[in-house]
Amino acid sequence: RPFDLETINIYDEGREKWRGKYKYEIPVLHLNDKMQAKGRWSEPEVLKALEWYDSLKPEEKEKSSAEK
Repeated sequence: RPFDLETINIYDEGREKWRGKYKYEIPVLHLNDKMQAKGRWSEPEVLKALEWYDSLKPEEKEKSSAEK
């Protein structure tokens, strides 16, 4: 199933919010301002998160607060 993936380096300047929140839990899968998985993830976990996101109404799909 194709999808777009944006990676964020929490140690980059301007990413202090993300570093403070997730520095002990990386990698993190984050969709629509909600953490879906942390640490190691399995394919079923990722697919479940993508299915959840796909089930949202368009107005519920927010832009990520991790915008560059």
